[in-house]
Amino acid sequence: MTTISARDASRGFSALLDRVEQRHGDRDRAWARWHGDWVPWNLARCHRGLVAWDWEYSEPGAPVGLDEVHGAYQQAHVVEGRTVAVSLEVARRAAHRFVGSPTSGADHRGGPEASDATWLADAHVAMLVTRDAELERLAGQPPAARPELLAAARQAVSAS
Repeated sequence: MTTISARDASRGFSALLDRVEQRHGDRDRAWARWHGDWVPWNLARCHRGLVAWDWEYSEPGAPVGLDEVHGAYQQAHVVEGRTVAVSLEVARRAAHRFVGSPTSGADHRGGPEASDATWLADAHVAMLVTRDAELERLAGQPPAARPELLAAARQAVSAS
């Protein structure tokens, strides 16, 4: 197993976050409250419609569509057992589907922009690496999957 020091991980995470910021500039984006853990085991359909619980990760100021993208990632990684890299690609495709949907809230007069989907997918990567750093702070040690996450996140942000 490859180990990454906290300092190296911090530099790697900072570089990734800087890359996302440089790549997408200061363009206006749609923000909303997100659930934060939009996964099959926190959702159910019933006569009232869709019901979601476990809102402890909910917070304002998230990109519109982040729940859908993170849900696709969690489904691929946790439920289907795919690698982080493959799961990030699944999430990236979900971002493109979401931005192209009428429910995305995007202005579709000129059609959805691929850059909006790329921004949403990159924002998801930024959220994952930020959560990884927070897990280390809370647990006092880095999560075991950090090397895989850092490598996959670098690839995902560089690839598109």
